[in-house]
Amino acid sequence: MDARTNRLVQIGLGIALLVVVVAAVVFIDIGEPNPLPDAIQSVAPVDGSQVPRQQPVIVDLAPGFDADLLIRDRATGEWGPVEPERLRWEPATGVLTWSPPEDANPSGNFDLRVEYRAISGLPEQGAYEWTIRTY
Repeated sequence: MDARTNRLVQIGLGIALLVVVVAAVVFIDIGEPNPLPDAIQSVAPVDGSQVPRQQPVIVDLAPGFDADLLIRDRATGEWGPVEPERLRWEPATGVLTWSPPEDANPSGNFDLRVEYRAISGLPEQGAYEWTIRTY
């Protein structure tokens, strides 16, 4: 191969590599986050987060909604309410906050569920589930 042919092959390979990289960036499936229902404006920590075990759980509801926060029991797999004395509901802002006790929340995965219902307007209810990992 002469120098000119060699140069054309290098340019062609460079363009092919560039096309592959651009296609990978455009078409790669990075996955969809767990979409929130319209009744829930945000949750923190978000689904799949790894947080300190003292991290409070915050659910911000849309206006006109009320909710209960539940946690899945690891032994039975059943859903149960979080401790009411550690739960704070701010009706004016629609924010539900749960502060887990430091000694009763070992490290690991926690499945959380918020069950919401409309308190005004048309009847609407539903649930949203997510998982966090504490350390």
